[in-house]
Amino acid sequence: MKKYPDWICDSCGDKYGKYSAGCSTFHTGICGVCGEEASVTEPRDYGYPVFPKTERRKANFLADNI
Repeated sequence: MKKYPDWICDSCGDKYGKYSAGCSTFHTGICGVCGEEASVTEPRDYGYPVFPKTERRKANFLADNI
């Protein structure tokens, strides 16, 4: 199984999850899902979506509640 991605693009976020953050910080990087260079953010902003053949990430209480 692949490691849970650190970064996700808006396209993959919309495809696999639902935008759940009121505000997100995006930067140019490589999407951990599709592998394309795009504006990316953390998967938590899309509700920690489940991706095919990827380990489910457990929520990080400290990082997610700052």
